[in-house]
Amino acid sequence: MHVMSEWVIITNKGFGSDDWIGRSVIEPANILSDNFEKEQLKKAHLKLGNDFQVETLKSFLPYLSAISINFPSEKDGRGFSLARRLRQLGYLGVLRATGHVMVDQYRHATQSGFNQIAISSKLAKRMPEPYWQQQIDGFTPSYQEKLQSGSTNSSSSKKNILIKGAKNIQNLNLTNTGLVGAVVTKVIHWTDWSFSFRVARPKNFRFQSGEFVMIGLPGNNGKPLLRAYSITSPSWD
Repeated sequence: MHVMSEWVIITNKGFGSDDWIGRSVIEPANILSDNFEKEQLKKAHLKLGNDFQVETLKSFLPYLSAISINFPSEKDGRGFSLARRLRQLGYLGVLRATGHVMVDQYRHATQSGFNQIAISSKLAKRMPEPYWQQQIDGFTPSYQEKLQSGSTNSSSSKKNILIKGAKNIQNLNLTNTGLVGAVVTKVIHWTDWSFSFRVARPKNFRFQSGEFVMIGLPGNNGKPLLRAYSITSPSWD
């Protein structure tokens, strides 16, 4: 194990310093072969390549709090898929994209599950903080704020607000709108900016996996606030 070198760290607050410098780095081969204590894992930083089979780490994820995924090239997007898979497996700690991540990839990185992006000081000179801040400011959580209005930070509160809002749709006059009422049954917040949810399938609703559908909540003016969502469930679900 060794100490990680310094990077310029980018979060939704802009540029910052590297607070992982004091963490020891664990390579994937070590975590699978060595007998680490739980406290060691919590204080360490697991460093992954973008081609690692993360399913082998599932039993360790509850004890890890810092994982980075390397991006060797801005044209190699495998790290985004890896990040999403880690979140799907239940990883709740900080997830950092390290290396050649471009400023126009900020939104995709965040939606994939990354909390942080780490770039070299040389790359930061080519893409200074105002460039990143423009991306951060343009990525507003307005729709999620609407969903979470009046809720606390707990997942259960967010879920109740969503279910309540969905039930209220059924009380609206939806005649000739092309809309139907639905109840949200499950919500998962992968990051502060990315979430997925399940709804009870309306009786006559048919779809193919990967299609987009407009889903929304009642607006303050009585009109639904709609957004496009991609359906990831199989068509028979």
